[in-house]
Amino acid sequence: MKHALPILPLLFSCSIEASVYHPKEQETVTFSSEAEEVATDLEVKERGIIDDDYSRYQITESSVTSRRTGALVVKFPHYEPDEQNNCTATYIGSNMLITAAHCVYSRQSGYPTSVEFYPERLDINTTKWGVEFIDKIYLMSGYKKMIDRGEAHFRSRWDYDIALLRVYNHGGDRDNLQNNNVGWNAHFFYSDKYENIQRGAYNIWSVDIYSYPGDKDLYTLWHQDDCQMQRISDLAYRHDCDTSSGSSGAALLTPHPRFTPERGEMYITAIHTGFSDIEGTNYAARITKERWRTIKDIADKKQSISNPEMFATTEIDPAPYTSLEFRNECHRSVYLAYRYQDLNGNWKTQGYFTLPPDKRFMSAIKTRNSRYYLWAVDKHGNYLLNSRDRSIQVHNDYRDMEERNLTTDNRSYYKRLTCD
Repeated sequence: MKHALPILPLLFSCSIEASVYHPKEQETVTFSSEAEEVATDLEVKERGIIDDDYSRYQITESSVTSRRTGALVVKFPHYEPDEQNNCTATYIGSNMLITAAHCVYSRQSGYPTSVEFYPERLDINTTKWGVEFIDKIYLMSGYKKMIDRGEAHFRSRWDYDIALLRVYNHGGDRDNLQNNNVGWNAHFFYSDKYENIQRGAYNIWSVDIYSYPGDKDLYTLWHQDDCQMQRISDLAYRHDCDTSSGSSGAALLTPHPRFTPERGEMYITAIHTGFSDIEGTNYAARITKERWRTIKDIADKKQSISNPEMFATTEIDPAPYTSLEFRNECHRSVYLAYRYQDLNGNWKTQGYFTLPPDKRFMSAIKTRNSRYYLWAVDKHGNYLLNSRDRSIQVHNDYRDMEERNLTTDNRSYYKRLTCD
């Protein structure tokens, strides 16, 4: 049973919940967490588990609401080639998503170089609806100004922690998406009006959340209902939904009072932004009436925007490419090196990487070239490939690599490594 949220003072300690994946050379491939927007003197917390973690359950089958949610994969200029930032985003239109601003804007390097969206991804092995590419970012101007001024440690930046993402029309399996009603009927509602209708004791009401929390298996979607949310300022809420790294940007959903929950009519009234360790609560940015009007104008592709100064915009390169991951299905650790042509057209050699048994090396290669070269051995030095087509220098050594080919058609592929 949920209890009323405690009345807590507003302090200035916080953490950003964005999951970052970055394997390093000559090290075991692992997951780690980064909170680059938080001042270095503040303790960073990955998790925002408010109570006993019993109320989240995994989504394993498609539903009206889950089809509106997806996994966001972001790459920043200062990241290593294999590093990525994971968040959650939700459709609010045919080619528009809503998420948290800190997922797509970095104090260190500004806007990302690429953003990918996987609609209703339910596990690491499948991308049922393909991948969507983002070509334009709408960042709340208030958030950008605070980060650019070095005010990332202020809790008040969460008040403006909202971003919109425009989907590039050539990404994903769009016919399949449209035929299955993925995302297109997502609703959002300004919180002021909803509060006037649903206001209860202490202005607290129940909300739902769908997100990709980092304390669960990668790319698994989780749902929690009957969380409690309370307004704490004109621009922010606090809530007790259990979240973790990767939950950032998730929509907080409330049923429209004119519809029954059985009809699946859930409305977005806020965006989950972060967790305060000192205050012991999660925060969300409110979709006020003014914000709702501007967001709706953008999502509806109107020429005249209600408040054009509300969002700073930038365009990024959505050019499609092929993404390749390596999967170690050997019972021993595998050592890798490879050569490929990066998205800027430069040939690069990378290695060595250690991939433990039953582990995956996500997005190891992103290329528009169908050809790449691979070297792989187990811990005993046994060569795990079929041919030795070209000798390529890796650091101070030369390795005989196998030439391999991909079909460059905007999809993700994986290479199984076995020791049979």
